[in-house]
This record gives sequence, structure tokens and C-alpha cells, in this order.
Amino acid sequence: MAEVNKPHATVGIICEFNPFHNGHAYLLQKAHELGDCVVCVMSGRTVQRGTVAVTDPYIRAEIALLGGADLVLELPFPWSSGSAAYFASAGVRILTALGIDCLLFGSECGSINDLQRAAQAVRSEDFVARYTALCEAGEGTAAAYRNALQEQLPDHSLGANDLLGVAYLEAIAAQKSSIIPYTVKRLGDGYHEAELHSDVYPSATALRARMGATPAPAVLENELKGSMPAPCLARLLTAMEQGDAPADQNRLLDTAHSTFRLASPETMTGIAELSGGLGDRMLQKARTATDGQAFFEALKTRLYPDARLCRGMLFGLTRTRTEDLAAAPTYTTVLAANRAGCDFLSTLRRKDTALTVVTKAAEAPEGRQKELSDRADALLSLCLPTPRHAGWLMQRSPFILKD
Repeated sequence: MAEVNKPHATVGIICEFNPFHNGHAYLLQKAHELGDCVVCVMSGRTVQRGTVAVTDPYIRAEIALLGGADLVLELPFPWSSGSAAYFASAGVRILTALGIDCLLFGSECGSINDLQRAAQAVRSEDFVARYTALCEAGEGTAAAYRNALQEQLPDHSLGANDLLGVAYLEAIAAQKSSIIPYTVKRLGDGYHEAELHSDVYPSATALRARMGATPAPAVLENELKGSMPAPCLARLLTAMEQGDAPADQNRLLDTAHSTFRLASPETMTGIAELSGGLGDRMLQKARTATDGQAFFEALKTRLYPDARLCRGMLFGLTRTRTEDLAAAPTYTTVLAANRAGCDFLSTLRRKDTALTVVTKAAEAPEGRQKELSDRADALLSLCLPTPRHAGWLMQRSPFILKD
């Protein structure tokens, strides 16, 4: 992206940082070229793939500050685990309510014009008709969306970050937001790359795989050295030594298996991501599978990518309904801030915003969002190397980085 003279006061980034790496640091660097204060809306307890985050949101937010962010707020559950449209819509809604000037995101193509063309194509009658036809022909919704869009734009190969970028642009248009979108070309290994081929710009997928393999700390430090800023790596390694990382999603499989095995079709009616026959399939396979891993493996077909299955299980466990995802977030929680971030928060206190910003999770307003967030907390705390009690995250305070 060309050099700019900070045309904006605030820059928003919608992110997961799961875990933080050099690609994220590069994005934050570009954000600081656009504006004075970089505000990240980061997924909290769970992430878009429908899994628990690699560690708790406060640690990830602290690492983000060490990597260049000024303020980290939570993209709350259940939107943090929604499909791209829900994830993007909630993130844009939060940034808009805060009065953020622009949104910066990474993409494989690196061209905002190409992504705008893709967003326009999604709104066309031809796209809708083709998408519907592919779904009716038996393609999964995610594959149908990608293939229908690719047919509309045959000269462009759209990656995972491109498609999420299209969702951001769609959300900005739908909400009539004044946020100005920017994109920067993603560097390094592919989004889904499972092996560490690059120690400069690795994929988060590969980093999670190495963390999950739990090698000796000295070995892991040597393997991850150079993949993220040194202070970020040091904090991540400390979290692992203290039993705060990495969270193990597999610990939920037996719980999900039991939940669906005992559930009736009526209790799963309306649960998010269980439409199109997936809910019935989960109930059936849960009764025949003998353990959680066998249950998950039995669910797999070409129609349902792993992320769809994980989201379905997560929403079934938390009883998250489709209307919960369609609703707007009512509050966001401060996870970490430096001086610039605290100054921005001070300006918010003098404004009348449609969104409540709470300093501690325990201060969150009562309602459906808090109810679901508490359930997600209880699941994450079970998946940590050292499990915690269900309300553990409610006791946490934001990390404040003092000059």
C-alpha cells in the first residue's frame, strides 16, 4: 500500500489474533500509516471456525498491544463464531458505533477495487440464481458461495481472506456505514497452510498445530522464533508455561456427543448452523457413535466443512439460535489498551453511542448476549491445559500498557 500521511484519526481492524504473528504485526504497521489510533475488535472466547481460541482473550489482547495495537475490544460470542456474514456484520457494527473512521483488513488479492467488484457481484441476480442452483444440486453453502462468485469473476482467484473482505464490504453497504475500507495484500504462507514453511509470515493454522504438539518449551521457542515479534512470543510462551495455552478443542467432543445424544429434535429446532439437515444428522450420528471423536468423524461429508460442523456443535452446546446471530451486539468489553487507546476511550465517555463499552466482563449488562457469553466462558475454561472454574474470565481486568 502506498505511503500516506495519516488521513484518519482512527483505524479499525476486525481480527482473531489466534495466535498473533508477523503478518498481524505487518497489518498493524500499515494501520498506523493510515491513522493515529488503531482499534482492534478481536474475537474473544471462540473464533470463526467454531472452536475455542488458543488462549483467553485477555492474553491475546495483551500480545496484540505488544505487537502494535492501541486498543483491543472484544468481538463477542456468538458473532465471533458466526459465518463470515455474521462475523463481519457484528465487527462493522461495533466499529461504526464507536465512530471509527476506516477499516483495514488483509486479503490475498490486495485490491479494494477487485473486492468491491466482488461485493457488487454478490448482490446481482445472476449470482443469487447460481448460488441457489448449486445449493439445490447438493453443494454445501460455503462451496456454493465460493463457486458462484468465482463464476461471476473468472479472472480472479479469491482466497479465504478475500471472501471475508467481501463480507466486510457487504456489511458496510448494508449498514450504510461511513467507514472507509482499505485492504493490504496478505504476505507469507497460505491461510490454511498446516506446516511452518515460513518463519517470517507463517499461517496461524501452522502455529496452532505446533503449539498443540506440545514440544519442550525450548524446542518450541526455537521453532517459533522469528514468526512473531519477540515480546509477543515471550508472552505466549509464558502463557503456555502457566497452563493458559493452548486450549484443546477436542475436550469438547465428548461433551458435544453426549449433548446431541440426549437431545430431542425439538430442543435443536432453531439452533444456528443446524439447518439443511445437519441437525438431524448430528442427532442420528450421536446415537450411533461410541465417543466424541467418532461422533465428529461420522458427521463429515463434502456438504459440511469442519468449520460448519464445529459451529453447529458449539451453537448446540450453548443453545445459540439463529436469531441470536441476526441480532446486533449490545456491548463490547475492553480487553487491553495503551495510552492512545485509553485516550480514545475517554472520548467515548463523552459521546452518546448505541453500544455499551464495559471495562470488565462482570459489569456487562444482563441479557441474551451476556447469557451466551457466560456459556462460552464455561466451555473455554474447560479446554485450557489447566482448567478453570466457569466464571473465571468474569474476574479478569483489561491489560493496560503504561508508557
